[in-house]
Amino acid sequence: MNLDNLPPPYVLNLPKSKKRLQLMTRHLVNVHDLKFYLYPATLGKDVDIGLGMLGCMESHRRMWEDIKDKHTGPVLVLEDDARLVPGFLDKLKVILSSVPDDGWDYINLCALRCEGLTKDK
Repeated sequence: MNLDNLPPPYVLNLPKSKKRLQLMTRHLVNVHDLKFYLYPATLGKDVDIGLGMLGCMESHRRMWEDIKDKHTGPVLVLEDDARLVPGFLDKLKVILSSVPDDGWDYINLCALRCEGLTKDK
């Protein structure tokens, strides 16, 4: 799979979470030299759910609905508290080269807090 035409990542961010957006911007732009698309996340209570995880799921669902016709290849989606390890894009290329070009819709790279990282790094 060729990642040379991978669009900039999409970053989900609650509009009220300005500090997270500042940290993510600094991390992606200054550390990894990546531009990104900002996508407004849904607050769980705003969709009458009341749980953060379901609000997060709704944010992802809305985002995929908005971008599914814009990109035919892989799209990288990051939440605003994600932190990329050094050499992330090279590692992503290795991961994607090991999966078939079709037959998958979603690859979850990490859904847990990685040990050794803090919210300020």
